[in-house]
Amino acid sequence: MPSGVRSAVWLTVTAVASLIALVAASSAPAAPHVVDCALSAQSGMTQFDEDRDYVRGPFSLVTLARLMPRLSQASYLPRDGRLKGIKLPVGLRAGHTATLRIHPGQRRHAALLYGLQPTYTDHSVLAGDAAVTFKPCAADTAGPVTAWAGALNVTGPGCIRLQVLTDGARRRDIRLPLGRPCR
Repeated sequence: MPSGVRSAVWLTVTAVASLIALVAASSAPAAPHVVDCALSAQSGMTQFDEDRDYVRGPFSLVTLARLMPRLSQASYLPRDGRLKGIKLPVGLRAGHTATLRIHPGQRRHAALLYGLQPTYTDHSVLAGDAAVTFKPCAADTAGPVTAWAGALNVTGPGCIRLQVLTDGARRRDIRLPLGRPCR
């Protein structure tokens, strides 16, 4: 193969590899928003209730298991141009770290809202977070469980799937039936 052709092939291969790397980097998910002890809402909670909470190891969505299936589809419809925000309190046992993530296929329909961020004032799905990492208070300062107040913004009724990682290990997903049953 002549050297000119070899150079052209090498340049093409290099350009394609660079383009693939650029696309992969731009489509990589952003690092999760981190909420720590300073942003917690101390509640005096010491344990989780399997009948009341969505529990995944040391992590829990608190008081939701019984409530979610009872609300109608109208409960999740946007009003006055604002998306519906559903309270989504979280509890995490001391000594652990957890990440809550909207399933990638549902990012256009839901967002997490925890901590104090100025972008939350526009109440759009894109203004919220796709993932949030929770870092609890030390047990000797706040008790065995740290709690956070937060919300889930949704564009309407549906089954929202949340991924949970605790201490880096994936747990069983949480499926929230928001006005529609989860199958």
